Amino acid sequence: MANTPVTREVAEGVRDAVLAVDGVASLHGGRVGEIATYLPHQRIEGIKSALRDGKDGLEVHFTFDVSSGRDVRQVAEDVRAAALGASEAQFVDVVAGDAQ
Repeated sequence: MANTPVTREVAEGVRDAVLAVDGVASLHGGRVGEIATYLPHQRIEGIKSALRDGKDGLEVHFTFDVSSGRDVRQVAEDVRAAALGASEAQFVDVVAGDAQ
């Protein structure tokens, strides 16, 4: 079974929700920009579709803002909650890909 594609509206909504989380500096596209949602004439780094046990979900990769003073694990949980709230994903895997 193939992943359900992430639409522009979903990707932009998830991006905006995640960037609003205290402790998130930015979305993280991976070492060479491989973590992204590819849309016509646009890429949204840090968000991509995922499939697990036949369920459609998302991967969200972010850069942790150390100056926030927050625990990175709590930020990751808040990122998961924000992404779930902004989408119909059945699960969200979260990766803190970098810190600044």
